[in-house]
Parts: sequence; C-alpha cells; structure tokens
Amino acid sequence: MSRFHLKPLFGALILVLGAVVAPVTGGDGGGLARVLASTQPRVAVTTLNVDCSSIPDFDEDWQKVVDIGTFDVQTTSSTVEVDYNGRLYVGSFGAGCTGAKFELRVDGIVRRGDPRVRARVYEAEAGFPGAPASMTGIYQGLSVGEHTLSVWVSGSHGGGGQVAVDAGCWSTDHVVIKEFLPLWASFVPVTFKN
Repeated sequence: MSRFHLKPLFGALILVLGAVVAPVTGGDGGGLARVLASTQPRVAVTTLNVDCSSIPDFDEDWQKVVDIGTFDVQTTSSTVEVDYNGRLYVGSFGAGCTGAKFELRVDGIVRRGDPRVRARVYEAEAGFPGAPASMTGIYQGLSVGEHTLSVWVSGSHGGGGQVAVDAGCWSTDHVVIKEFLPLWASFVPVTFKN
C-alpha cells in the first residue's frame, strides 16, 4: 500500500501560481489584490432625499403622491435594488376604509405579480407622526438611461384625507438605489441627487 503525499503537489502549485501571477500583477504584490478586485461585482449607488410632499385625499384607485427623483441605469444587464426608508402619513380614514397601501414605482409602471414593492398604514395609525416604512424592490431589464422613482397610494375598502411622505418635513426619509452591474461593465460608482 502506497501513501500519496500532497505537500510536494501543493508546493508545485504555489510555484506555478507565482510564476503566472507575478508577471500579470507587475510583481509588486499589490497587483494580485487589483486582479482579485477586478472580479468583484460592481455596484453603482444613487441616493435620493425624499422631500415632504402630500396630496389632499385618496380613494381605492391608485394615485401618485410624489415623484421622489431620478436615477440612471448604465446597462440593461444590471439588477437594480431600490430601498425606501422613511415615514408614511395618513391624516384620516373614511367610513369603512381599513388602511392605505403605498407603492414604489419606477417610471409610474405598475409592477405585475410578486413581489410587490409596498408598505401600509393601518386605520389605527392615522395622524401624526405617521408610520415608519421600508420598501425594497428588485428590478431587472430596465432600459439604459434615466428613470423616475415615485410613491403611489390606494385605499383599502375606501378612502381618506391627507396623505404624505416625510410627514412633518423632518428631512429624514431617503432612498438608496444600487445597480449591480455585470463584471464586464465600466461604471460611475456613486451619485448623490436632490
């Protein structure tokens, strides 16, 4: 019975890798980090402030509350993640209305199927200061260029009065948009808007 030893093979592998990696990386040791970094996913980030905005009333039909702002998509092969964090406000609910649904939309387009990008305010949460909310959506296949992000509202079994984002105008609501680009794409890493 013979024994197979890995140490000589491992040493040979290290020697071969050193011979290949050193010329590719410039032999300075830091080049390997550059080569490895070039294989990491590229993420372009856009941040948007959500300014206080409101509409006087709402019903069961979807209505736009506000256009939050715009962001750019650099390639149609990207996956785009949109994260909204803030407060949603409903001043009052009409008879029979049990709550309000808020929805994030890109270019005003209704997203079909699951997962929906929504948050809610129940009847018991009516009035100031509103309800904390977080909405996250993942989008694929968005066209290259500028897109508009907006918040829409619809009543559940009725309507009500005064709907707002960033109620009280505290300037704390925000959106972070991350575009995950394919490895071959060049990109602009961070954009601050508003």
